[in-house]
Amino acid sequence: MNELQSFIENSPWRQELEPVTETPIATGDSLEPAQIVEKLLNSQAAAVLQRSASEWNQSEWNDLILHLNLVKNPHSILSHSSKVLGPESTHFLINHHSTSEKKETKSKLESMFTTLGSQHLNESLEAIFEELFMNATLDAPSEARKLGLIFDPTDFEVKFIFSFNDHRVFLGCSDPFGSLSLKKAIGRMSEVYTKGAGLAINRGEGGAGLGCTILFEHALSLIMLCQKAQQTFVGCLLPRGMSYRQRSRMKKSIVCFEVEGD
Repeated sequence: MNELQSFIENSPWRQELEPVTETPIATGDSLEPAQIVEKLLNSQAAAVLQRSASEWNQSEWNDLILHLNLVKNPHSILSHSSKVLGPESTHFLINHHSTSEKKETKSKLESMFTTLGSQHLNESLEAIFEELFMNATLDAPSEARKLGLIFDPTDFEVKFIFSFNDHRVFLGCSDPFGSLSLKKAIGRMSEVYTKGAGLAINRGEGGAGLGCTILFEHALSLIMLCQKAQQTFVGCLLPRGMSYRQRSRMKKSIVCFEVEGD
């Protein structure tokens, strides 16, 4: 029995789960964020998954299905981001073409955040937006130039995805560069956790690693997919309808891998 099979053994829905993928998936019981990052860094796994409740509930089973679908069929999510939370969710897509549009894009998203009715959730979503924006419009083009990719620096499309249902909220961003080195980002996240943000930055290990660490701290689940020289997709799944204390006690997960093919 592999880690995933053991993880779902006590689920009442386990018979409904079709074989997902041959890609290794690691699991945890009560791993802290630093331990999750370290486990991902030192394995061939595409994801490290946890659940918070001692017994499976529908929301956490849905989270599992979301994560496994990402691993099994990432091209579907990359092409149709509305599928992140499924057809029953409310979904918004904002196309962003210039750093000068930041204020307008942020304003649109913040007006949507307020409909969720949670101050601490709004604050997390605003912090997540800032990091996603910086990664997609500043870091990604900079890395793309280093890779020799040719593009118009004044005109490229970044997509912000915002979806929610009764139990979960998702905020993500897709850029057209595919320049994020996931192995490097996870390594830098590990540096931030082990040495602290200040020392990591002074050693030149900040950048995407620090930004991804901030995203992970706010999220229930951090998702990072990269299709080299084509697209990077980064997003955060958060719980809805919980107090800050309840939310802070939930166990985090991460999905992170390079997407092959077209």
